[in-house]
Amino acid sequence: MKLGYLTKFSPEEPKRARRLGFDSLELHSTSWNDNVYADNAGRQKILDDLKRAKDEDNIICTAIAHYGPALSYKGEQLADSYKKAIDIAQACGAGVVTAIAARADRNKSLADNIPAFKADYTNFAKMAEDKGVKIAFENWPAYGGYPHTGGTMAYSPDAWQKMFDAVPSKALGLEFDPSHLLWQGIDHMVALRKFKDRVYHVHAKDTEVFYEKRNTVGIFGDGWWTYRIPGLGEINWPQFIAELYTMGYTGGVAIEHEDDRFDGWRKDATLARYEQGLRLGLACLRPLIQ
Repeated sequence: MKLGYLTKFSPEEPKRARRLGFDSLELHSTSWNDNVYADNAGRQKILDDLKRAKDEDNIICTAIAHYGPALSYKGEQLADSYKKAIDIAQACGAGVVTAIAARADRNKSLADNIPAFKADYTNFAKMAEDKGVKIAFENWPAYGGYPHTGGTMAYSPDAWQKMFDAVPSKALGLEFDPSHLLWQGIDHMVALRKFKDRVYHVHAKDTEVFYEKRNTVGIFGDGWWTYRIPGLGEINWPQFIAELYTMGYTGGVAIEHEDDRFDGWRKDATLARYEQGLRLGLACLRPLIQ
């Protein structure tokens, strides 16, 4: 396994990763604009930069994170974006495109969104198969509003099964993030074991639950849980990582830094606070991933 974190690419990022003690990076596909992807020279520069990160800093790319385009694009624009992300993932050796499967209509049920998912991802799975690449869906629920509606497909084990039944290609799998399951009340260890053959990338993110708050607002209320850096929430990381070893998992484990105490997600983030969060996550996980 390779321990890294999710980020946008810049020439300085591999050097930061090496300085902090990481092995790898999961890189947003939006690190490079569409013009760069479309241009042969631009594409080659991406590959040269990633090769330099490996050769000079010993930092590899474990996945191309294709979240924003996968959530917002439709039709030919979505297909073209996947083609570019899959191409880069194959060419740089990452072999995985991590993504979020958006619902075509968030006001409809998961079952009612399956036909649109099947139509799109049968095509995208074939693209990935042809390149020897995997597409791994992060299990982010994206639930909100009242009454609650969901913006994504892959939020629960039941949803995963429906998706994989609709598009049985083994090119489709999971970017397994236990934090999203914990606050839903789903046993993430049971889910991990059941879908072990579909885990193609892993997010290391923790969840803290404020039980007194939940007792007041209920599960449909706000503010009773939040994401944390690994080791500062309720996930049993030694147990979780041990299960990855048992499964024979050898891919990327990327910290998704969303702990606002250390400036995760904040637009006014300070470098020192952000790096403090990454260091805390590294301190939790490095003894487990060698």
